[in-house]
Amino acid sequence: MRRGDATASSAKNWLVKSSTRILGPFDMAELTEHLRLKNISIIDEIREPSTRWKYIRENAHLLEVIRKLRDEEDPHSEKTMTQSLAQHTFTRTDTSHADDFTPAPLNTEITPTPPGGPPLLKDIAASEVSLPRSVSSATSIRSYGASYDPRVQAKVAQRSRFMQVLLILLTMAIAGGVFWNLSKRNQVSGAGYEELRAAAIRFKSLGLYQKSLLAYQQASQIKEPDTDFSIEMAPVLISEDRQTIQGRRILEKVLGLEGQSRSEIMEAYLGIAMSYMMEGDFQQAEQTLQKSLGSDPSNFAALMNLAIIQLKKSRWSEASKSFDELYRRNNRSSLALFGRGVAEIESARQTQQTSPLHKLERDIKSHLQKNWYLRQELMLLRTYSLKMLGDVDAINQAVVQFLSIVPGEAKMYSHPLFVDWRFSRWESLDKYCQQLYPEQSAHAGFKALRAVCLMENNRDADANKLLQESKAEAPKDPYVLQTEAAYLVKMSRYPEALAILKMPELMTLAGKNVLLVRYCYQQNDVNCVTTSANQLLQTDSRAIDGYFGIAWSAWRRKDRARAYDYVRTGLELEPLYLPLLELRDNLEAR
Repeated sequence: MRRGDATASSAKNWLVKSSTRILGPFDMAELTEHLRLKNISIIDEIREPSTRWKYIRENAHLLEVIRKLRDEEDPHSEKTMTQSLAQHTFTRTDTSHADDFTPAPLNTEITPTPPGGPPLLKDIAASEVSLPRSVSSATSIRSYGASYDPRVQAKVAQRSRFMQVLLILLTMAIAGGVFWNLSKRNQVSGAGYEELRAAAIRFKSLGLYQKSLLAYQQASQIKEPDTDFSIEMAPVLISEDRQTIQGRRILEKVLGLEGQSRSEIMEAYLGIAMSYMMEGDFQQAEQTLQKSLGSDPSNFAALMNLAIIQLKKSRWSEASKSFDELYRRNNRSSLALFGRGVAEIESARQTQQTSPLHKLERDIKSHLQKNWYLRQELMLLRTYSLKMLGDVDAINQAVVQFLSIVPGEAKMYSHPLFVDWRFSRWESLDKYCQQLYPEQSAHAGFKALRAVCLMENNRDADANKLLQESKAEAPKDPYVLQTEAAYLVKMSRYPEALAILKMPELMTLAGKNVLLVRYCYQQNDVNCVTTSANQLLQTDSRAIDGYFGIAWSAWRRKDRARAYDYVRTGLELEPLYLPLLELRDNLEAR
């Protein structure tokens, strides 16, 4: 969840992905300065802890900054110096280099003799001092200070030994101090590394993969990760940081080690297959997954990835059968049902055989009564299935149910680490939104539905245009108003969103209270979160935001027992809900 404008500009909660490195965290002022200095580019990616990666040029907070920087830039500038904060490379053409083969010019200037005066330097050899004979004789007989005098030589030798001893003692003292400082520094660095190492592994086990990756990056800056740590974190590097080659090389070494358990070998195969899938090399991915099934023929993640590969290869019938078998094994798997839905819809479009869509529509409706992960995505597939079946009344009801869900839910859930879940992203659903909208363009609800799809794909300007058209056609429609409020919350326009949420037309909608819980949380208003969360649970006893709101409020009030009860109950309903996973980690870490 985002904070308000003031908090977003001052909090160091922005990460930048430039090339293969994650930089930050930065606040908004630091991001602006790095953009001005061209340390980062508008085609780099940026995110907050609870949001997805997207290009800097698409970030609403930085649009004005980018426009001003473009206006100030001189198109005819011939600057050749470029900097990259991620790669630490520098290039410039105005650097001068010393030529070792060209001797330095001699100074030929001679100090002139002042006119009309004596020379500035006297010739010492030209002057003589005459002493009386008696004084001269006595000095030659009783001299003490000549370099050949034994007493002078003894004195010089004594002082030389003293200086040698003093120099040795001083050197030993300096060396001891340096060694002590280095020892202390190594102890501090070692402690920091071990702490970050433990945090990275803990976050990975909780499903908080972005936090795990950040802790790993920080630990790597202190010292080179050891082998076990690298193996543990390789799947996170592949899934979250797109380090497919580096992660694959680490995991390939695991397969060559002796004494590895079956689970370790299986995870290595799954991670390697994931790296190939992310690169689009489905043949290598499929071969690796088949090898993994040799160790565990019923492994759910391996079978799921094989089904996803079939889907990506447009083998609709095979993919539908594979996903259906997986869903029968685990009817709580939203990913399996989603994959089956896409495969059956595409198969029906190809063959014009729509009869299987009746069962798909019923299964999605039943599934959404128990699970909320991918709820909005599945609801869109159900609406499209009804369109293909030609049930107009059911389509209108499905559109209302779709709009009752607050947009942006997908980013609130953790995803499986060893399954290529990216096939469920909204980019792949946009074609269904487009095909739903034109035929029903006169209906304000369909415009709002299309606006939600555009918001999920970060096309916010287009979404706002459709929302305004929809609102003009149906100014009192509660679902259109709720969608507009969700858009305003996404754009951090909180006062305008709050004004809509207080309208009487939204009083009976659960989505209104969801948005209020998120708004009050962003404002750090404990009482407001408590009130909104209680109202939400009265409207919908399964509302996961309600459990989070009460748990968070109890935690802020130091009521750890009540907070933990609501966290545990919420995670029993939705085990992948990120805000509750993070809150549980905070409760258990203190």
